[in-house]
Amino acid sequence: MGGVRVTRFGEYFLTRRVALGGMAELYRARKIGPAGFEKLVAIKRLLPHLAADAEFRTMFLNEARLASLLNHQNIAQVYDLGRMEDDESLPEGHQGTYFIAMEYVFGKSLAEILRKGQERGLPLPPELATRIILAGAAGLAYAHARRDEHNQPLELVHRDVSPQNLLISYEGETKLVDFGIAKALSHSTTTQPGTLKGKFGYMSPEQARGESVDRRADIYSLGIVFWEALADRRLFVGDSDAAVLNQVLNPKIPAPSTHRPEVPAELDAICLRCLEPDPNRRYADAQDLAEDLEGYLHSLGSYPSTYSLRNHLYELFGEEISNETQAIEEELEAARAVAEGRDDGGQAWIAARQPAMEATRVLPSQTKTRNRHGWLAIGMALLAAGFALALWLWPRAPLPQRSGAEHDPPARQAAPAAEAEVVQTVTQPKPLDLLAADQRWIKALRALREKQYDMALEDLAALAPDHPGALGAIRRQQAEALVGRAANRTAQAPDMALRDLAEAAKLAPDWAEPPFQSGRVHTYLKQNPKALVDYQRALELDPNLDVALFNRGYIHLEEGRLAEAAADFQRVADLGSPHAADAQVNLAVVNARLGQPDKAKDHLRAALTLNPNHKQALSYLQKLEGRPAGGQRR
Repeated sequence: MGGVRVTRFGEYFLTRRVALGGMAELYRARKIGPAGFEKLVAIKRLLPHLAADAEFRTMFLNEARLASLLNHQNIAQVYDLGRMEDDESLPEGHQGTYFIAMEYVFGKSLAEILRKGQERGLPLPPELATRIILAGAAGLAYAHARRDEHNQPLELVHRDVSPQNLLISYEGETKLVDFGIAKALSHSTTTQPGTLKGKFGYMSPEQARGESVDRRADIYSLGIVFWEALADRRLFVGDSDAAVLNQVLNPKIPAPSTHRPEVPAELDAICLRCLEPDPNRRYADAQDLAEDLEGYLHSLGSYPSTYSLRNHLYELFGEEISNETQAIEEELEAARAVAEGRDDGGQAWIAARQPAMEATRVLPSQTKTRNRHGWLAIGMALLAAGFALALWLWPRAPLPQRSGAEHDPPARQAAPAAEAEVVQTVTQPKPLDLLAADQRWIKALRALREKQYDMALEDLAALAPDHPGALGAIRRQQAEALVGRAANRTAQAPDMALRDLAEAAKLAPDWAEPPFQSGRVHTYLKQNPKALVDYQRALELDPNLDVALFNRGYIHLEEGRLAEAAADFQRVADLGSPHAADAQVNLAVVNARLGQPDKAKDHLRAALTLNPNHKQALSYLQKLEGRPAGGQRR
C-alpha cells in the first residue's frame, strides 16, 4: 500500500494529514459505504488540546454551522459536523474530537498558483485571473444574500478573503473556503468596534481599524486578491505586521497595469473600484462586481473556459498532479483494504521492519509484498539488533514509534500515472505532449509502476533521442527507476545500489531523494561520515526533509555530539513532522545524558501528547519518575 497509514475515524478512513494549523488539522479521507459507495473528503479536526477550550470550540463549530448553510458551486461544501467520542488518537483525559467533513478540492490555492508562476516565469494571464475572481465574487454574492430558516437575512461576511482561501481544482473550478472567522452580523456579539480578525495584508481599512464591517469589506479583500493576480506581486508588503497595517490604513494603490502593461484598462477600472478606501464608493455588492467581470470576459474574442484554466495548472504543476493522483489511488486501495478487513494497510509490516536507527519511510514504491525483499532484508537484520539494543537502550536513542495517521510521513514522491500525462488541449503540440503520446513512454511508466526497473530504464533510454525537448521529464523518470532499483539491491549489493543512487543524483540534481537514500545505505553500512555528507546534501535541496534531519540527529547522538543532535531533533519537532514524537523522545535522551532529568521529562510528556501510546516514551518516563513498569503517570 505504498506506506499509507489508514486510521478508522467513525465512518471515515483518514489516509493522510495534508495540513496543520493553529486551531485544527486537515486530513484527506475516504468515506466508504455499502454497494461500492466511496467519496473523497477532507476532515478538519479540532486539535485535541483546544477541544476543551470553550472559545475555540465555539469558533470551530460556528465555522461548520455557517458553512453548512451554503450550497454553491463556488463554495466548498460542508457534508458533516460531529464529535468522535472514541477517538483513540486523543491524549489521555480528552473525551472526544470535534470535526467537520467537507468537500475535498483536488487542486491548488491561488497563492500557490501565483507563487509557482513567478518561479517559472509564467504569470497568470489577465483573463484567467478575471475568471477566478469572477467565481470568488459569485460565491460571495451567494453567501452575502443567504437567509436563515425564517427567511431573515444572515448578512454573512467572510472576513478572510485571501489567495490562500481561493482553491482552484485541477479541472479549473474555483472554490471559496474557510469561513472560520466569518460572522453572521445579526447573530454575533463579536463584530463590535475594536474587533480585529483576518490577515493584515488583505483587510479593508475599516476592518484594520477594528470597526464593524459589512459585505463591502469582502469586496475590498477580493479586490486586493484581484490586484495581486493582475500585477503578479503583493500589494501591501513590509518588514513587520505594523508596517503592513500602516499601508492598509493609508492605502496608495496604483493601477495593476503600472506593474504589468498587458493588463487592459477595463480591468484596471474594475479592480480599483473594489479598492476604494471609502466603502460607499466601492461596488455595493458582489453581484454587481460579478456582472462587470462577466461583461468584460464576454467582450473578448474567446471566452476563457475551465479548460484554459486547467491547462495553465497542468503547465505549472503537471508532474505534481501525476504524483498526487497516484498517491490518492494508493490511499484509496489502502482504505478499501482496511474497510474490508483484508489487511492493516501495511502498518504492521512497516512498523516491525523499519531499520532500528531511522524514523523514516521505506520508499513509497517499495512496500508492496512482491517487492519487499530489498528493504525487508535490511529491516530483518537490523530488527534483531534492535531487540538486543532495547534491553539496554536508556539513555540511547529510541526505535521510532510510528502508529496512527498523525505519524504518516508526507508523500515526497510517487510513481507517476501514465494516463495523467495526456491532459493538455493546445493548438501546437508541445514537447511534453508529444512525449505523452508516445506509446513507449506509457510503457515505461507502466513498467515503473510495476517495479520492473530494468525494463523501464531500457525504454526510457530509447525515448531520449526522439524527444530532445522533453529530456528533463525522461531523466526524472530514469532517476526514479534507479532509486527503485537501488532499494532492491541494497541488502545483497550495496555498492551497486550506491552507484544507482549516484547516477540518479546526476540525472535529477535538484531532487533530494537520491542523496537521502544514499545516506540510508551508508547508515546501514555503518559509514557514518559518508551518511552525514549525503544527508547534508539532501537537506540543501529540501531544508524541511524531516527524515534526513532525524537520521542525521541520530548519528550525532550516537557519536556524542549532543548539541548537534538536539538541534536536528528540535527542528523535526518544530516542523510538525510525523516523527515529532520520536524527536521529542530523543531530545529527552539528550537531556538525560546532560544530567537534566526535568527537561527530559518535559520532552517525554510532549511525546506522549503527540502519541499517547509511544512505548519508549512511557518506559523512559516511568524510569525517570521511579515508577514500576505499567505504573500510573503522575
